[in-house]
Amino acid sequence: MTARGNFFGIDQTAWAAVCGLGSINAAVAYLILARGTLGDMRSTSWSVNAIEGYTGIARPRAQIAIKALADAGLAEQTKAGKRPSYRLYLPDPPAWIWLPNSIVDGAAGETAPVERIRQTQNLAVLRLFVDLYAAQDLEADGGVNWRQLREDYGRRKIAQAGAYTIWGFWPGMLRTWDGAAFVRPFMTGKRVTITAEDGTRSTNDTGIPDFWAALEILTSTGLVSFVAHLVEADTAEASVIHPLAYRAGEAVERDITLAAHEAAAAMISEGHLARAEGEGIHLLVPVPSHLSAVQVVGLPRLLHRARTSATARWMDRSDERRRIAAEFRDMAENPNRRNHMQYQRRSTVIN
Repeated sequence: MTARGNFFGIDQTAWAAVCGLGSINAAVAYLILARGTLGDMRSTSWSVNAIEGYTGIARPRAQIAIKALADAGLAEQTKAGKRPSYRLYLPDPPAWIWLPNSIVDGAAGETAPVERIRQTQNLAVLRLFVDLYAAQDLEADGGVNWRQLREDYGRRKIAQAGAYTIWGFWPGMLRTWDGAAFVRPFMTGKRVTITAEDGTRSTNDTGIPDFWAALEILTSTGLVSFVAHLVEADTAEASVIHPLAYRAGEAVERDITLAAHEAAAAMISEGHLARAEGEGIHLLVPVPSHLSAVQVVGLPRLLHRARTSATARWMDRSDERRRIAAEFRDMAENPNRRNHMQYQRRSTVIN
């Protein structure tokens, strides 16, 4: 892809090598240089002045950072003088990570994400931030795939209503897999056994706490959020059915959630509804009963988005999402329109 929008590209292998230098200033400098690349995404005239302008890195430290990149063969100076130029290393073929310009530029008067992360002086946070962009697939998954990182949800069958099952879901703990590409850099190869308060024991790599600490910084700053989605099943081959967002996500995604709840509430008795709410289950959705393995998972999603063609296709689904919300509202407001559901007011409670 050579088209230039409001995004730029870096290579995954090169980025890993940059982070391997162990300097957050060098990593930030690399991103600034990459932000200023031309259409080939390797030639840049951005240099010390840009690093000073976009970050809190003083000129002498910016010079040291660029020298570290050059010494490692990750940036080659192609023009000297007051307006130097550089050529960034790219393997052939590159494994692109598409990054929005706004992570360097900032948006709406905010401190730019890269600068905010630099202020933490935690290179692991910056690496995770960029690596999550490599993992995110908005078009296919609506975020990062739930079999790599997710917020777990509990589920319970609330009632049966004709051809539909009313499911209830509630949020649980975060979970990740040590095989995920963005988790592997945290792995130490050393294992430790942890005993939880309930007596259960688990064995994890000693680097996992550092991963969660880095992720906590990204979520607490709003750069990453977990957006609930209804999926066909909790398997690697299952697909997303539709968003079921309520604490994060686009307005149209949250609209689906409200409409689904209204439909579910209309399809069950007040007693069933009160019981579910008494149990802390506030996320209700009617699902065709043949989809018996459905699950809700919270998908990680990055706040800033590169306007690539894949992102555009994901955004183009807004009409589809509005249609889903409208169908749920129709189910709630027009019982006579649910003939295909063989709707029965007397629901059967599933214990």
